[in-house]
Amino acid sequence: MSSIYRSCYAKHWDLACLTDRNFNDDWTRSFVDLKRKLGAAGEGIELFLEDVQGFGLDDKFEELKALAATVSLDDLQQGVGPAGQRPSAWLDERSLTSGTREHKNPLTATRLYNHLKIPRIGSKFAPDVQRRLVYIKNLDAAYMLALAETVANHEVLLLRDALWKHFDRQTWLNVNFPTNTYSIFQLEFHLNYFTFGTAPADNEADHRAAASNPKWTDLSFLEIETPKAPEGRKHGIFEAHFTLVICGTHEGQWDAYAFDDNEFEGEDLYEKLSACEAFHPDPIASCLLSDNDTDADLPIWNPREYFLKVVANRTAAASEAWDSLIRATERSIRKHVS
Repeated sequence: MSSIYRSCYAKHWDLACLTDRNFNDDWTRSFVDLKRKLGAAGEGIELFLEDVQGFGLDDKFEELKALAATVSLDDLQQGVGPAGQRPSAWLDERSLTSGTREHKNPLTATRLYNHLKIPRIGSKFAPDVQRRLVYIKNLDAAYMLALAETVANHEVLLLRDALWKHFDRQTWLNVNFPTNTYSIFQLEFHLNYFTFGTAPADNEADHRAAASNPKWTDLSFLEIETPKAPEGRKHGIFEAHFTLVICGTHEGQWDAYAFDDNEFEGEDLYEKLSACEAFHPDPIASCLLSDNDTDADLPIWNPREYFLKVVANRTAAASEAWDSLIRATERSIRKHVS
């Protein structure tokens, strides 16, 4: 096979994405705010989900719109209901030259929205931002609206698609250099997998993974016994999903959005982030199901390296979860036939 023929299958990084093109702050302004300045009206989620040319909603986004419509912009801004009560987000914003923005993680949707509304460049109150990481555990309507109200124009198509694939529970791996805009790069990773655990008790006010949850499958008929199982809890499998998308203009200016839908995770986000004062884990790259933690204060600036680290850790964690389910099932079968 000739080298010319082989080269058509080669993957090349866009050289323009290796160069800092010094975009001004207009490049990073909110997409929906820009649309409102042009006369558009409506909630941010609808403006965000509309076709970029304003031709209305794609059919596949109607379900996302219906979900997000349960929270209004006023609710988000004033911290009403879950928007101000559920701290399930982590935000990390840094610059190689001007330092790190301070955030008291984990954040509610309201606090995340307030932080993301601060201008990325030229703020009088905070350093400029070159790299932004957003992690949300169990994404809900309030967090969706916070992202829709603050996402920049060049990230809209990627984030819209990411939300759809996350809620549609797709598995996907992709690298893209869009040709209809300025040179940017897009990295996508979506992983759907199963975890094994016990459902919260019915009397726990904040439980979400119950037998009525369509993503939960009751395995109590197997009579599985595990050393740490709380009394009276049912064993089962939960359909989990992890999403990571990265978008940037060059290797020193990029954002990452991660959504982690895993109801069985025993350790909550606050416990994970506050476990050690001297160590600040990055919950995207660390993976809360793993002890292979990544220190957020030792940041990975190269987006490709960061992306590959997350893919490796998350696929390993999914494999470990699957192995745990297999071992528990095999133990139950051996007990039954013995």
